[in-house]
Amino acid sequence: MRGLFCPEACNLYAYAPVAQLDRALAFGARRCRFDSCQARLAHTALKGIQTLFFIILFFIGAAEAFSEEPPARRVVCFKDSCFRVETAEDRLRQEKGLMFVDSLPEDSGMLFIYDDEAPRSFYMKNTLIPLDIIWINKYRKVVFIKRDAQPERSGEYEMFCPEEKAMYVLELNAGSVDRMGLMYGDELQFESF
Repeated sequence: MRGLFCPEACNLYAYAPVAQLDRALAFGARRCRFDSCQARLAHTALKGIQTLFFIILFFIGAAEAFSEEPPARRVVCFKDSCFRVETAEDRLRQEKGLMFVDSLPEDSGMLFIYDDEAPRSFYMKNTLIPLDIIWINKYRKVVFIKRDAQPERSGEYEMFCPEEKAMYVLELNAGSVDRMGLMYGDELQFESF
């Protein structure tokens, strides 16, 4: 067995980690077999405690990584048309967007909120439903609209890179833009709920 010395030689080494014991061997310490039941129990207990410690650390880390808060919801309106939307304000939610969503209620969508105004690219990879995508500037005015963006098919998907700067991007069911008669320059209004 690695890493345990005779209790008679030095009781201190009976509880030392393997790395310390290997260093002690390099300086001429005596190694022996587990001659006592106490030495075996001490070694086994130490290994068990170390393993338990690392398991606890792993689960604490995993819990923090997956303790994602549910997305915030807002009501957003253009004129008389309002939608209940999830917000994507952090990078993880912004990257996921509406990927793998197979249906979306007619009055729902997703609002991407950025810290600054810049050109924003969007693509339809892993998107299962057609969408209307609306780019909105920092004054909450519509600056670009992509009607009826089609879902990914056979590994091919559309990508949209308007030159207009946007601070917000709103994804709605395809056809929503035409139903409400949305035009460039229309203003988006937010309401929390």
